[in-house]
Amino acid sequence: MSEAGGTVESSALLALLRSLTRDEVVMLDLLKGGMTFWHTALSRSDQLGLLALGLGVAGSLLGRFATRRMRWAALALPVPLWLVPSAGLWGPAAGTALLLSGVLLLHRTKRPTLRLGAVAVTAALVTVGVDVGQHPRTYSPGAADPGAWPIDRLDHRVERVAAAPPGTYCEFHDIDLVDLPTAGRWAVIVAEGSGRLLAFPRDGGPASEASIPTSWGKMMGVPLDSATDLVREETWVIAGPQSIERRRLGPAGWGPATRIPLERPEDHAFTFLVEGDQVALVHINTSADPGRSSLQLIDRTPPHTARWLVLQAPPGVARPTTGRLYQAPRHIVQIDPQTLLVSSDYHPGISALNPLTGEVRPLITLDVANGKLTYAPDLQGGRLLVPRPDRGEVHVVDLETPRVEARWPAPYGVRSVAVDVERGLYLAASVLDGAVDVRRIADGARVDRFEGMMPMIREIQLDRQAGVAWLTTWSAVYRFPYAPASTSAGSTGAAPGSTDSTTSPAR
Repeated sequence: MSEAGGTVESSALLALLRSLTRDEVVMLDLLKGGMTFWHTALSRSDQLGLLALGLGVAGSLLGRFATRRMRWAALALPVPLWLVPSAGLWGPAAGTALLLSGVLLLHRTKRPTLRLGAVAVTAALVTVGVDVGQHPRTYSPGAADPGAWPIDRLDHRVERVAAAPPGTYCEFHDIDLVDLPTAGRWAVIVAEGSGRLLAFPRDGGPASEASIPTSWGKMMGVPLDSATDLVREETWVIAGPQSIERRRLGPAGWGPATRIPLERPEDHAFTFLVEGDQVALVHINTSADPGRSSLQLIDRTPPHTARWLVLQAPPGVARPTTGRLYQAPRHIVQIDPQTLLVSSDYHPGISALNPLTGEVRPLITLDVANGKLTYAPDLQGGRLLVPRPDRGEVHVVDLETPRVEARWPAPYGVRSVAVDVERGLYLAASVLDGAVDVRRIADGARVDRFEGMMPMIREIQLDRQAGVAWLTTWSAVYRFPYAPASTSAGSTGAAPGSTDSTTSPAR
């Protein structure tokens, strides 16, 4: 068993879920669904608290006058709210609050401790019940390992390119589809659990592997992603707490690595290429390491000098308005060599970060709810796509305004999204049911669906030239041809529900 797998297995939460379910697949599904539910609840704690309080008080008052039959009817009210995905966040929230109100109605007692205990037990059952009830797939018992997710569940058009080694969790992460002048077309993928940097030939053939450190230090640091210099044809990836490495990618795969020392140690950091011929490492583990919202810049040319920058607000902007960056950033997307967009856990906001200066400015107040930000440069001159797993939508953000100008329909639990403007399509991948919807940009209509993949989806990228989508999950890498669905898609780039009726040509 890998070190990362052993570390995760030592978790008390995972051990509890495993003992309850007797099924690795169900255990992981409950965990990820519960994480999504909890992220949503934390980001909306004020609204949820007021809603539950109001309904609970109302239910308690009505309980003094309602008949027992009416009180039992109150328990049935949440069911449709949980099971209708279009209800988004407020369906489960209202359903939970109504059920808690029903418990208060049924549990008419003068002893407050018993009533609070009943509410606590019910809330715990509801959390699991909502999670399970919203998963359309019924999992068969006996899967001994997440990497052994059954292939026979896959849509026949989906190919499993790679699977995690036995006992390894949280394996595959970032995807970079690169087209290099001499090395050719590759899919570069970080396998953080087993500690591998993988390069898959996109035209077929075995993958090239290079070893990278994983699970180091007190905070169990891991390589989250990589960045490939398309001119030099070399990839940069963090190589432990004290160094970063560059490795040339040639026609036959990976070459030897050159390791460069860092200015300060890192455990969790994202990697980006920036102007000035530099690499940026954005430090994200600020929740465990307070006061270190920072980045490091490393020269891509020898002697590869590294320098450290503290993230700071621009002149005239108070620190509290950029407070989300003094917590752990959850997702980062690069829109140009001088601009990174950053969202953080449990904070309803997205900020812009200049990696050359460390300057941060608030951009838009928007709940992300653990959706993975995606930038579409050729969609109406450039748009930020924000998947909302709690609503079953993808928010389209105009960065110039900035504002949400459209809301695209998507499956509940959508975490990752990719767009093909030329074909007029977007692909939405659900973290809860392991399926990918192919939909028209023009009206949001679903034109195809690929099912049966491991539910814990990480990232989706499109090889537009081949019409093939690449998808990473906790335990497997998949690819499938999405282009045939484009025959009825049209070529418009207009967003469904958008107030903008025209589309700029692709840049």
